[in-house]
Amino acid sequence: MAGKKISSPRLESRRSLTARLARLSVVRNSRPSSQELWSRAMEARHCYIGCGPRAKSGKWERLRLRLLLYLRKMRGSGASRQMSSWDEVGWSFLGSFLGVAILLLVQELVLDRHDQALVLGSFGASVFLVFGAPHAPFSQPRNVIGSHVLSALVGVFAQQHFGATPWLAAALAVSLATAVMFLTATMHPPGGATALIAVVGGPELKSLGYWYALMPCGFSMLLMVILAVIINNMSRRRHYPLYWW
Repeated sequence: MAGKKISSPRLESRRSLTARLARLSVVRNSRPSSQELWSRAMEARHCYIGCGPRAKSGKWERLRLRLLLYLRKMRGSGASRQMSSWDEVGWSFLGSFLGVAILLLVQELVLDRHDQALVLGSFGASVFLVFGAPHAPFSQPRNVIGSHVLSALVGVFAQQHFGATPWLAAALAVSLATAVMFLTATMHPPGGATALIAVVGGPELKSLGYWYALMPCGFSMLLMVILAVIINNMSRRRHYPLYWW
């Protein structure tokens, strides 16, 4: 009959499912984003500053939203992990093996007779970067060589002037080295370890003084960059360096 709605169990079930999905969508979309939380925190801040009787509630609302924003950062960005190809794994392994092996062979054959060390613990991280991530900004020659030399100088300075208080010397060495790397555009994470080693290293290393920046730091990293240029460019997928200076 015209004008009369015809209903069936299947149609009612479909309508019920549609309504349930709509409610779920509303709940999901009702979660505020980080930007919305920040906007609400700013509104609460303005209310706290100039809203008179509402100032107290605005203060707690601002603190609550800031806490929610802070905790939300710990959930991660949701980016997926990237798996490396076997080609990348193979070249990274070969470069790392040859880099460390050649450094230690040079030390054993040439420098041991002069009681000179050529390898520090922080160099292992540099080897990973130049052979495992050769296209990263941290892995370029300016960063690799400059960071270790400058950080070594900073570390020796901290050790010589504040060495009587080890914790202060160590903290200053790492923090000053970090600042210097940022100011000179030579950011390279292992440089912080090089500065720390200058403070916590043994008597033989400390006796080098500022020569520590040239040997082992400068010479070893120059040799490492030369090896990275030779080995990385053997791969068709690699191009090293992206820039020299």
